[in-house]
Amino acid sequence: MNSQTDQLPISRPTVSFESILRHLSATRVYLWLGGLSLILLVFLTPPFQVPDEPQHFYRSYQLSELQVWRAEGKAGSAVPASLPELVQHFMGTIAFHSFREVPRQRLVDTLAELHRPLDAQRMAYFDMSGIQSYAPLPYIPQALAIAAGRAMDVGPLGLLYMGRLANALVAGLITAFAIALLPFGRTVALVVALLPMTLFQTASVSPDALTIASALLFTAVMARFLVDGEWPRARQATAFVSGLVMCIVKVVYLPLLFAGLGAMLGARQFSDPKIRRSVYMQLAAAVVIIVLSALWFWSTHAAQAPGPATVNLA
Repeated sequence: MNSQTDQLPISRPTVSFESILRHLSATRVYLWLGGLSLILLVFLTPPFQVPDEPQHFYRSYQLSELQVWRAEGKAGSAVPASLPELVQHFMGTIAFHSFREVPRQRLVDTLAELHRPLDAQRMAYFDMSGIQSYAPLPYIPQALAIAAGRAMDVGPLGLLYMGRLANALVAGLITAFAIALLPFGRTVALVVALLPMTLFQTASVSPDALTIASALLFTAVMARFLVDGEWPRARQATAFVSGLVMCIVKVVYLPLLFAGLGAMLGARQFSDPKIRRSVYMQLAAAVVIIVLSALWFWSTHAAQAPGPATVNLA
């Protein structure tokens, strides 16, 4: 016997990406999906296949020895000869930005290079004029990891992987914190953080990893301020440090330091003395960041690049 209720259509709940994210924290999604992707990319991306990674590797090694500025007025530094030799092995050349056919490498051959010794006594001078003006801040994780690796007698390829892993770990944690801090737009931030190019750059020794993560964190802090109008010292420090890291290498990001302030200047809340004081403090911090960035670039401007790319000093 069929009743009218038996003939009613059964409604099935629709499943969408947005509905899934309502039940899953965007931060948790990034930590699991992004974290797994970063770990895989650190080790599966062939050595020096990330744009400009050889130069960033040299710069990270230089900073691991606390060589911040140029040596003898030249935009370069003495590094172990095994570093450019490793680049030559995997890339077929040590020239910057040259068209080349990358040699094919079997995985077993790549792993064999882990046994190549650093041989820090055999040095070579290398031109780093393209990145000598890059400030040390976004290289700190890589430099610390390489310094630890040198203390453990790790070879050059092992140092590269250690630098990649440290960079990905720090940038990934900053990105996760930024997503959690956002009062709105977490899905958009999650999508940006999980873009293939974002993950690809983060899983390298490139300073772009911390630059992107710091930009997300700065955006999150400013968005939170626009929502609740609170500007405690912790947020001030976070905004200052993230803004400095964001702009000290990529000066084109300097206008972002004033993001959101225009909206606050024209808002009704600006009549509140506390809000007005917070805006003035952020404006002052932005000016300090601009001055520090200008001073850094001025201090490195006079560097003269040597003629040949590499000169053996042994």
